Order: sequence, then structure tokens, then C-alpha cells
Amino acid sequence: MAEKKKRRALYSAAVKRKEAERTERKMAAVARERAWAARLIELKQLEEEIKAVMA
Repeated sequence: MAEKKKRRALYSAAVKRKEAERTERKMAAVARERAWAARLIELKQLEEEIKAVMA
């Protein structure tokens, strides 16, 4: 019986760890997406400034 509890505890700990890693990967993906969007806006602004200077 003690062996069964030990295995169950190890399994649940592994499941929690995997879920935490998955959540962390999702958060990192969201951060990358936001950074990309911000960079894109910045590049568009630079393009507009260059166009204004050229005109």
C-alpha cells in the first residue's frame, strides 16, 4: 500500500511539473508574439519617418 501511494505521489508531481512547463512555454510564446508586434509597429513608424524625410 505504501508503494502504491509513493508511485501515485511521484506521478502527480510529474504531471504538475509537466503542466507548469507547458504553461511556461505558452507564456513565453505570448511574450514573443507581443515583442514581435511591438517591433513591427516600431518598424512601420521608422518607415513613415523615412518617407517623410525623403518627401
